[in-house]
This record gives sequence, C-alpha cells and structure tokens, in this order.
Amino acid sequence: MKKIKSLVLASKLVPYISKYLKYFYISSIFMLLSSVALLPIPLIIQYILNNVIPKYELSILPILLISIIILYIVKSISTTLSRYYFSLFDQKSLLNIRKSLIQKVLHLPMEYFDNADTGYIMARIDEANKIGSFFSVTMSNIVIGALETIFTIVMMFTVNIYLTLLVFVFIPFLIWISTAASKSIRNTSKRLLEQNALVSKDMQRVISGVSLIKTVGSEDREVKSIHNQMAKASQTSIKQSLRMNISTEGLAFVNNALSVAVLGLATWLITKRFFTVGTYVAYTSYVSRLTSNINLLGTTGYSMQSAYSALERVIELEMLTTEDDSQRTVHIDKIKGNIMFDHVSFCYNGSAHPVLNGMAFNIKQGSHIVIMGPNGAGKSTIFKLILALYKPQKGVIKIDGIDLNLIHLSDIRNRIGLIGQMSIMFNDTLRNNLCYAAADVSEEFFNQVMKETHVDKIADNLPYGYDTPIGEHGVRLSGGQIQRIAIARTLLCKPDVLLLDEPTKFLDVEAKKELLSLIKQRFKDKTCIMVTHNKDDIAGWEEVWEIRDGNIITTNISL
Repeated sequence: MKKIKSLVLASKLVPYISKYLKYFYISSIFMLLSSVALLPIPLIIQYILNNVIPKYELSILPILLISIIILYIVKSISTTLSRYYFSLFDQKSLLNIRKSLIQKVLHLPMEYFDNADTGYIMARIDEANKIGSFFSVTMSNIVIGALETIFTIVMMFTVNIYLTLLVFVFIPFLIWISTAASKSIRNTSKRLLEQNALVSKDMQRVISGVSLIKTVGSEDREVKSIHNQMAKASQTSIKQSLRMNISTEGLAFVNNALSVAVLGLATWLITKRFFTVGTYVAYTSYVSRLTSNINLLGTTGYSMQSAYSALERVIELEMLTTEDDSQRTVHIDKIKGNIMFDHVSFCYNGSAHPVLNGMAFNIKQGSHIVIMGPNGAGKSTIFKLILALYKPQKGVIKIDGIDLNLIHLSDIRNRIGLIGQMSIMFNDTLRNNLCYAAADVSEEFFNQVMKETHVDKIADNLPYGYDTPIGEHGVRLSGGQIQRIAIARTLLCKPDVLLLDEPTKFLDVEAKKELLSLIKQRFKDKTCIMVTHNKDDIAGWEEVWEIRDGNIITTNISL
C-alpha cells in the first residue's frame, strides 16, 4: 500500500469520532483553563521577591499566597475535568473503531481468510487498542503541554526579550532531536507490530494443533520456532527502546545547556542592573515549565509513534475491499430451488489451474442430486459458489432465474442451508450452538428437531443438558455428536435449499440411514444437493453426477 500522508491518515478517524466531539470540545475548554491557570504564579513570586521582601509589605503577603493556592486549585479541578471528558471521548471513540474493524473483517471476502492465519488476523484486530493513545490522557497531556508551551513563551517575552531570544537559539535543536527520533521510532514500531502479529499467528497455530504436536513429540521444535520469532520482535523492541533513550537524553542535554546559558546571561544582566533576582526566579520558572513541556511533547510523542503505526495498519484493513452488496438490488424471501451454472469457471487465488472449467448444469426445483468425484475435483467449490462465498471468474450462476450477483448476500445465505464435513462449534452452550442461526425458533419446533436428529439424547447425557458448555471446537463431544448437532442446527433454520458436504463422514451406519431418511422426508419437495465419496449414501437419490477436471462428465443416472 502506498504510504498514507499524515493529514489523510488522521482524517480517516473523523467518521469514528464525529459523534463524540462534544466531549472533546468540553475537555478542550478545561484544557485551556488548565494551561493558563499557573502562568501568573511566577509573576506573583517575582513581586514578592522584588517588592514584598525588600519593602517589608507583609500585609499583602497573605493575599498573594492565597492567590497562588487558588490558582493551584483551579489547575487541579480543570485538569481533572479535562481528563474526565477526554476519557469519555477516548472510550466511546475507541469502542466505535473496534466495532467498525470487526464488522469490516467479518465482511471481507473469503479470499482474505484463505491467505491469512487466524492468529495473525486477531493480532491485527487487537492493534486497534493501541490507537487509544490518540484519545487517552496521554493525548490530553500533549495538548495541555502544547498550550502551556505557547502561553509560557508569551510570558517569557513579557519578562525579558533578550533571554527569550537566547532560548530560541536552543529550540531548533530540541525540535530536530524530537523529529528525527519520531520518524525512526515510527518505522520501528510498525515493524514491531508486524512481528508481534506473526508471533500471534504461530501461537494460534501451535495451540490449535496441540494434540498433533503432542502426538508426534514436536514440542521442543515448536518452542524453538516460536522463540526465534519472538527473538526477532525482542531485538526490534530493544532497538526501539535504545533510540527512545538516546533521544530522551539528547533532549535532556540540550535543556541543561539551555539552563546554563540562561544562568550566564541573567547573571550578567543582574550585575549590570538590567535585571533583578526576583525577575530571574520568575523567568527560570517559565524556562523550567517550557523545557519540561518540550520534554513531555518529545518523549510522549515517541510513545505515540506506536499508536500512529497501529493507525496506519488499522486503516490498511479498513481500506480492504469487502464483499460488495451495493450492486445486489434483488431481495428474495424464498428460494424455489432452481439452480443453474452457465459455463462457470473458477480458480482460487494463487492456483495456476482452474477448479471449475466451463461447468454447466441446471438443477430443477425439488431435485435430489448427488455429486461424486475425486478429491480436489471441485465438489465443495460448487457449494461455495452457490453460497456466494466466492465469485466465478467466468460464467453466470442463477438462482430461480436471477443472477446470483444481484441477490443480497444475506438472502442467499439465510435461505440456503449447508451441512459441512467440518462443522464449526463455538465455546458456548449446546443450546446456543444449536440456535446460532435461528435465535427466534419456537420451543416446540426446537424439541421436534432435537428428537428427529437424536440430539436430545446427547443433551440428556450432559451435566446441564442444553445449557452445558461444549468447549472450544466442541472438544467435549465426539465427531459423530458434533455432526448431529450441525445437522440439527441447519434444520432449525428451515432452509429452502439444502447442501450436504460429506454429511455422514463421522456417523455410524445406523446414524447415516437415519440422517438420509430424515432429509428425504423433510426435504422431499425441496432441492437437495449432496457431495459424497461413499456410494452407500446415494441409494434412493434421483440422480448421481460425476465431476472430473472441473466439469460434470456423467449426469441423469437414475438410481
């Protein structure tokens, strides 16, 4: 991706924060008050040293001291309120960004997930948390520090123009150190984020495959592999820390040199009676405030580079192309079940050979079709294209005579049910897994489907019945039980068309017969397409098609 310029990048945040700018404006008012609250104090101290002490005007001293205390109280209250409203702005904006990012990722096309590991994607999403620095107390401190710097410089010119001109000789060096370090730290931060994402990818791979790792005894090899990846991230982090320390010490050295220079010139001015000790004390207070704010802006700016790098990477995700639903203008409430492939060709990204090569067929409403063929022939790909998970490079797919590219994705996927060979189970209760796509199902229909699929017997053997957590990927269940649950979950959705991808893979002989009988009964007037390798499953189906080399080579075989 081309490098995004700073202003353009910052503008990308506007849609996420616009609703919460009122909190920012309120916070800004208190920031301004906080910035100016302490500015009079050095002048009050100057007056005490130059007038109250030499002239013994002690009657006015209590008023001056109380004034200083009041200014400190105003500073504390305004800073507290500023940070409170900035915190509201921070959390609400960041929550909106996270929601948008998750929504974006879930609407990315399947090609993206084919080429990215789960751990890597999760790490990229988690990087949104680092953007919070833009809206946090840290940013509030930067804004307050910047305002205080401006007001302090104005006061310094008011106190003594010559000393202030001397200070300005040193400011370019401070700016140069901060700018040079920021650029380097930003590049390092971006590289560190990528390396940490790769570590997360490897960790996810290892944890998800822990049973295989233990089975083949490859624990030490995996530890070494992850250690090497973490070592790269560690080295990058060390370099980043070193650069931050060098720049911080550079700023400190220039500040110390500035203090020495101010001391020297002020001493000369005092001896020539152009300056008083009280004025010197007041001025050094302003210089101290100026240098501390510049240091704050510099060092905090370094830490903000990680947030800036994270923002760049989050915007990269936001700029990815999602599944385009804007051109899909047709809504359908029901699918009759007529499915046509008109010379469809499809090739997965990164593959040199097409999976489907000019495939053409026409499935009529209510047909029960079996598709057989060797592994990699394209059987499951047909289902993915019907569900619009992928788009063919050539040809047209029609549902009930309507171009699939014109039908809203949700309408397609809500009305077509898929029972896959690898069923996804979430780390949730059995009931929530069953009702994942049918949250409003009636209790009567739910119990009916559970009985027909014998999932009720599975629930009876669990400690809390349907409210029992089944573990990540259904780890507390057998393969056959998971497949029964997946079948029941699909039936609860009442699909108009049923796609079955090796549905009997984990079932015993009796369970296979029960499933196929149930499907024929429930979907006798609806279109059903089954992919299988098992010839025992095809008895009683209307037609068997054989697919080879991306085409249907045998059709209309009556059984």
